[in-house]
Amino acid sequence: MRKWIGWWWRCVAAVCASVAAAAIATAPASAGACMQCNASMWCEQSAAGGALCLGGGDWCAMAGKCRHGGGGYVDGYAMLQVTVLEDAPGAAGTPFRVRRGAGATTVGDEARRAARGGFGGDPEIVFSGVGVLDGTSAVFRSRAGDGFVVFRERDGRGARVRVREWLGHRAGRVLADERLGERDAMVVRVTLGGRARQLVLQAPTLPVSEGREREARCRQAIEQSTKPFTTGELPFELQALDE
Repeated sequence: MRKWIGWWWRCVAAVCASVAAAAIATAPASAGACMQCNASMWCEQSAAGGALCLGGGDWCAMAGKCRHGGGGYVDGYAMLQVTVLEDAPGAAGTPFRVRRGAGATTVGDEARRAARGGFGGDPEIVFSGVGVLDGTSAVFRSRAGDGFVVFRERDGRGARVRVREWLGHRAGRVLADERLGERDAMVVRVTLGGRARQLVLQAPTLPVSEGREREARCRQAIEQSTKPFTTGELPFELQALDE
């Protein structure tokens, strides 16, 4: 039976700075399994925080009650790289495809390159982020009530990834369901805020040190990428869905 996990956060710099500083000051070095937004608008391991977290450098969101002993860095880095791009309404092409061997950091401008060929054009970046998803599903919900759900299950150094549409208060039809290797990228047509979008996902499962190194590369790629055309309000709320 589906069950909502009871809270989500949308961080702004001042709030995240104070919350992260307090948690870091009180958390023992060995504590972990939870993820938390820090003052730099990225995600980090913490004694308290969420089951999932995603940051983009100038925004950060976390959600889901953390279960200590599972998730995050404990058994390896359950990584999620997410970029959402604009799409032309009614554009021809398949609903989703997988780019095998797309690379290690398909975020930001690299995500735009991954989306070319199958969906055409040079799409604008709506947002791009990197973080952890493990032990729950991530709901990307717009103010209009639409969006998409990402489920991720570890599979070797990759993961089984399923994307479904989100309709008001529930998950709808499956848009994509595929095993991704550590260097594969999934490109899926979704709707967010009433507009056609392209979702680009990667989901490697890596040892902690290797995961942190790859996350650092993702952060650099996001910071160096073309700034999103949207300004101000982030076009989604991050929620956790227990399935």
